[in-house]
This record gives sequence, structure tokens and C-alpha cells, in this order.
Amino acid sequence: MIRLLLLLVLLMPASPAAAASRFPASGDHDRKLGKRTYIVHVPRDAAARAPLPVVVAFHGGGGNATGFAKYAGLDRVADREGFVVVYPDGTGRLGRRLLTWNAGDCCGQAQERPTPTT
Repeated sequence: MIRLLLLLVLLMPASPAAAASRFPASGDHDRKLGKRTYIVHVPRDAAARAPLPVVVAFHGGGGNATGFAKYAGLDRVADREGFVVVYPDGTGRLGRRLLTWNAGDCCGQAQERPTPTT
């Protein structure tokens, strides 16, 4: 997923006047987990500031990337300070609702189907 993200950032419009971009994306994490979804926010002047750091912002249990992006307000900070923000979605059985992360002894489908560490 990180390789796909880096490719997307490199392919962003090279014009310094380009508007800030927030777009949904997805990629196959592995065959067991299937497609993972996330939102990427790239600052308006990304080309002029490249290379940019990437901040991965994880939503809380029961949330999703869209709700957390609105709540956290990191897009404005990213535009001002010059970094890319990636908001990944956790996993769950109800589409993009009530998503969780594998937090050891917690939580739902994320615990039952943990992400491999290798």
C-alpha cells in the first residue's frame, strides 16, 4: 500500500498552482484481506515543496477515514506545513461503517483476521 501511495504522490500534477487534492484510493494489501481503502490529501504546492513527508492518520475504533479526515482537520495543517496525509480505513463487516484495527486483544474482524507483519 505504501508503494502505491508513493507512486500516486509522484504522479500528482507538477504545477505549483495546482489545487490541493483529496482523493479516495484503494489497493490490494494482500490476498487474505483484499482491497483496502484510504483517502490521500496532497497540498496545493506539493510540487514546489517535493519531496514531502507523509503522515498516516488512523481513525478510532468504529470510525472510518472520511469521518476522521473531517474531524481531525489535518488537511489544513498539511497545506500550511507541507506534508501529505493518508487516512486509511480499518476493516469491518458492514462496508465502511464500524471499522476497527487489530489492537492486540481488540477489535472485531480486525482481530479475527489480523494483518500479517511480514
